[in-house]
Amino acid sequence: MLSFIKTIFKSLIIFLIFQISTAIASDLEDVKKKAEEILGSIEIQKNQFEKLKKNEILIINRLDDIDRNINKTSKKIATLKKKASDLDEKIKETAKAVSVVTERIKERENYAKNRLSALYKIYSIGKLNIIASADSVYNFFQWKTAMERICSYDDKNISGLISDRESLKNLYVQIDNEKKELVKSTEDYNKQIEALSNEKNKRSSMLSDIRDEKSYKIAVIASLEEAQKSLEQTIDSLNGNIETNLQKPLPKISFKKQSSKFIMPVKGKIISFFGTFTNSKLNVQTYNNGINIKAVQGEPVRAARSGKILYADWLKGYGNVVIVEHTDGFYTVYGHAEDIVKTKGDNVESGDIIATVGETGSLIGPSLYFEVRHRGKPVDPLKWMNINNG
Repeated sequence: MLSFIKTIFKSLIIFLIFQISTAIASDLEDVKKKAEEILGSIEIQKNQFEKLKKNEILIINRLDDIDRNINKTSKKIATLKKKASDLDEKIKETAKAVSVVTERIKERENYAKNRLSALYKIYSIGKLNIIASADSVYNFFQWKTAMERICSYDDKNISGLISDRESLKNLYVQIDNEKKELVKSTEDYNKQIEALSNEKNKRSSMLSDIRDEKSYKIAVIASLEEAQKSLEQTIDSLNGNIETNLQKPLPKISFKKQSSKFIMPVKGKIISFFGTFTNSKLNVQTYNNGINIKAVQGEPVRAARSGKILYADWLKGYGNVVIVEHTDGFYTVYGHAEDIVKTKGDNVESGDIIATVGETGSLIGPSLYFEVRHRGKPVDPLKWMNINNG
């Protein structure tokens, strides 16, 4: 009887173990399936994100083309505006010259009238009477010399009058041409203004296509990645120019002294910082090589430290860009500028105006992208500057 109970007990234990094992195996299978589903979902989301990103990159490339056109058109407008102003001044100067020559012609004509009247009287009296009126040979020759001088002056006056009339004629032709040129310049100016308006409307339209939060954030991420690639390529191409500086040994300077070496390049609010940033909504990590400073359009951008302009031109993703080479293997990058006021090769002092704030190549409105590089590697700008200077 006891052995029978033991047998039943063992069978019960085996049955329970089997049931538990089956349950555990079932649970493990469920967990495995859920894990596979999650991984599959992640993969689908990744693929969707990459697809969206590729689409946004196409939009960004088109935006870059539009930004370039806006930038070129703005420069043309500025040139035409100056040309119109110069022509206006030129017309005023020509008008003054016309006034001066006209007045001189009047004076010469009045003199000529008086001389003609005098000559008429002389010829009315007769040459013989004039000769006979001389009481001596000396007086006769004095009179003769005086008359020759008067006649010579009369000839010069008449020649001057003819020359002035020719000059006046040419001035009228010149002022007419200048006015025509001003009209054409004004027409060109108005065409460029219209072209600028059209390009800005295109830009606004394209931006409205990515205004929903997800697309916009993807576009910003894609833009950042594309811009960083472009900047890296540009800096690599410039490395030959800064290679000498990069090979020089760094002087031993305390970090406290080093941290105050740069000033803030513009007045504004820092809206994105250096380093890794995780977008929780998109579950995507991005890396910022610099900082973005929100600022007023047209605000002066200043050199963060004395140095030499290494690059001053358009750069995809950053718009108008200035790169300044400094000593000790440092150089700084300034992006999204509206206007660049320095040229490649210019020497600048700390605080010198090198550009103005704009939104060229920017998806976040008027701002300045600022980057500090040391021996070719991006470093946190805030660790190398005194923010109170900004």
